Amino acid sequence: MNTRFNPRASGGIGFHFEHYVQATYLLSLITKTPCEFDSLLTVEQLELQAGHAYYTDDAVVTFNNGTMLHIQCKMSFKINNSSRFVTTIIAMWKDHVSAQLSKKETRFLISTDKLSAADARTGIYILVIARDSADDANFFKKIGINKGMYEKFLFFRNAIMQHTADVDNYRVWNFLRSIYVEEKDFTREASVAERNLELQIQNYLGKTGNGRSLLNEMLVYLSQKNGSAATINSSTIDRRLYFLFDRTLKEPMPNLIETGLANRDRYMLLLSLVSDWVPLITPLPPNGFLPGSTQAKLRLKTIFIKSMDVTFTHQNWHLRSLSR
Repeated sequence: MNTRFNPRASGGIGFHFEHYVQATYLLSLITKTPCEFDSLLTVEQLELQAGHAYYTDDAVVTFNNGTMLHIQCKMSFKINNSSRFVTTIIAMWKDHVSAQLSKKETRFLISTDKLSAADARTGIYILVIARDSADDANFFKKIGINKGMYEKFLFFRNAIMQHTADVDNYRVWNFLRSIYVEEKDFTREASVAERNLELQIQNYLGKTGNGRSLLNEMLVYLSQKNGSAATINSSTIDRRLYFLFDRTLKEPMPNLIETGLANRDRYMLLLSLVSDWVPLITPLPPNGFLPGSTQAKLRLKTIFIKSMDVTFTHQNWHLRSLSR
C-alpha cells in the first residue's frame, strides 16, 4: 500500500491512501453533512477493515437511509484480466449476492490514485450505461455497438465466471449497476483531492477553524482504528473529535446559569449551540459557571447528565442572550 508521509502529522505517522478515502466519510459522520459520494445522504456508521464480515472491506459505510457502500482502495487500478482485478470483482460479487439475499441495497466503490485513459474512457462508462439502462436488454444493445466497451464488459463478466458459472445477462447487468470507480490523487504532491477535503473541513468550521490541523487529527485517528478493524458511529467515536469540530469552541464561551444540577464537579455538561446540534462535551466547573463575556440561560425540560450517559430533548433547550 502506497504511503504518503506528512511531516505536519502528529508523531510523523505516514498515512495510507485508504485513510484519506475513509476521512471523506468520517467527515460526514462527525458533521452530519452530506458526503461526496451521494449529496442526499449522510454517514451513520463506518466500518474499517471489516474482513470478518465482508469481502470488500477497506471501508463499509452505512448511510442514514440504511443503504450501504463497500469501498476497496487500489493503487493504479486497471480493468483487465489480471488476478488483481479478478479478485477485486469476485469479492464484490460475493458481497453483492449476500446483500441481495438479505434485501439490503448495497453499492460498491473502487477508489484508486490512477486510472488509465482507456479505463477512464470506456471502463467506467459501461458502469454509467448500466445504471442508465432500463433493463439488461437495453444495456447490451448500447454496449454492443462499441467494441472497446464490450471488451471491457467481458473483463467484468469473465472475472465473475471464475467464481461461479451461475450467471446470466440480467445478473451481470444488475451487478454492474452497483459499481462505481473514482480517481483520487491523495498520494501525490500538491494533491487536489487532499486540498478539497481540507477546504470542506475549513468551510464547515468557518474562518476561526484550522482545516489542515483537523484533517491531520482525523488521519491519525483512522490510522489507529484501522489496526483494530474498528466500527465507528456516534456511540463509539472518540469524543475528542467532536470537541475539535465544534464551531462554538472558537467563540466566547457564555456564562451558564442553571439550578438543580447536584454534584456539579462530577458532572459533564452537554452543550450545543450550533444549529445542527454537533455535540460539545466540556467539563462544568464546581461553581456551575463558564467564563465569557456573554451570559446565556438554558432552560431544560429533561436533562440527566452523568459521566458520558446523557438523556435530553434538545428541542426543549431555550437560549436567551442577556447583557451583563
